[in-house]
Amino acid sequence: MNLIFLILSIIPILVCASLAQSPEAPEKQARKLSDKLSVLKPFIGPTWTGSIPNDSRMGEINLRWEVLLNGFAVRLGRNILNSDHWLETTYYWDESSRKIAYLAISNNGFVSKGFVAGQGEELVSEGDQQGPDTNRKVRRIYKFDKQGKLYEDDQFRNSEADEWRRTHISIFVAK
Repeated sequence: MNLIFLILSIIPILVCASLAQSPEAPEKQARKLSDKLSVLKPFIGPTWTGSIPNDSRMGEINLRWEVLLNGFAVRLGRNILNSDHWLETTYYWDESSRKIAYLAISNNGFVSKGFVAGQGEELVSEGDQQGPDTNRKVRRIYKFDKQGKLYEDDQFRNSEADEWRRTHISIFVAK
């Protein structure tokens, strides 16, 4: 009898937990997105899978944008499975600057902060990155091609006087 009571007690908890963790459909997530974050809308929903052409060391890279906090934030999860690299970026509207701000934290000790803007057909993020023996400016540019592929152009510079240097360009498709 106690076993039956225990099982009947646990079932509602499991049902509630599974409902709380059910991902919303991408179109429903995008509808909840704050207008101030609307430049992020095309990225939300699918998992973007890609790689860096001509660099097999990195292997597959996955990106996933999702709406958080009733549409007032967007989270980007990025992982590179071959190198056990994880990066979590949160985008949000910063009232004091009147811009979309971001905070990115990786599992290898790097933290980046900056701002994002839509510039024509591109989404451009620029900020400062700090980490083990690193303090530099970073830029990441996202752009779609006519076939719906997503290009990610990573750049950095070590000082304001320095030129932007390309780290790599990754190419992604929606899955």
